[in-house]
Amino acid sequence: MWWSEHAVARLGWRGIVAGALLASLAACGWRLQGAYDLPPRFSPVYVQDSGSGSRLGYELRDQLRLAGIPQADTPAQAATVIAIHRDRFQRQILAVDRAGKGRDYGAILSAEYEVLHGGKPLQPRRTVQRRRDYLVSQAEGDPLTDEQRALEITDALRRDVAREILRQLTLQANDT
Repeated sequence: MWWSEHAVARLGWRGIVAGALLASLAACGWRLQGAYDLPPRFSPVYVQDSGSGSRLGYELRDQLRLAGIPQADTPAQAATVIAIHRDRFQRQILAVDRAGKGRDYGAILSAEYEVLHGGKPLQPRRTVQRRRDYLVSQAEGDPLTDEQRALEITDALRRDVAREILRQLTLQANDT
């Protein structure tokens, strides 16, 4: 038989090592992206937009839906309200080419928000900020225009900020 006792023992040790590695990752707080462990008493959640026309509120709602967290239709129906007070996108020129045209950019998205649970602040107002630097393509045949590249970066920043807000909410909710 091709399974020897030695092979079984070696596989057993690999299994133990793999299990210990997974347990240590879970113990340090590592989680899969988008996995939020919100206690049931914090559901349903309502996302209140800043009214600035930003899509951050939509992204937060999508992240909650993907995580399977119930959402309320109105703040009065919600156990928890995420109130986005302000969100702002900035684009900075970091470098220019010989012709003086922008070549290197930095994109920054910051959001100021507050979490209310049972009508009371769960945490003080917080600001989350994420930044990405990118180059404008000089190559011929590049399928993405500069505007498309900027939109992709903006969408990625919005996802990062929404995930961070929900991660902080989860941490705060599990500490109370």
